[in-house]
Amino acid sequence: MRKATWIEKLDGGQLDMMWNFLKFKGKGVTVHEVEGLENLLDQLRTAMIQKSAGQPNREAKTSGYVEFEDLGTILNSIIIETMAVYLGGGFEKLKEVLK
Repeated sequence: MRKATWIEKLDGGQLDMMWNFLKFKGKGVTVHEVEGLENLLDQLRTAMIQKSAGQPNREAKTSGYVEFEDLGTILNSIIIETMAVYLGGGFEKLKEVLK
């Protein structure tokens, strides 16, 4: 089985995700966006501590296992979601609550 090239992987989802982010208008922040970011951060945390480290051909021993190939998508998604929260004024709201 032939392994997908970087360009094929980009065309397979990363490009659409980045394009949708570029269309962001900054209409405020919703709880849904914050929960999405929280979920992505949980996936990253799982990837960082899972015993197999996402290595190919290693069996997942826990639920929520993160494939190593998905790490780039997770990181891109975290950056995009964080920017959406930032541009939507979420950090200003958070700073007010923390005062």
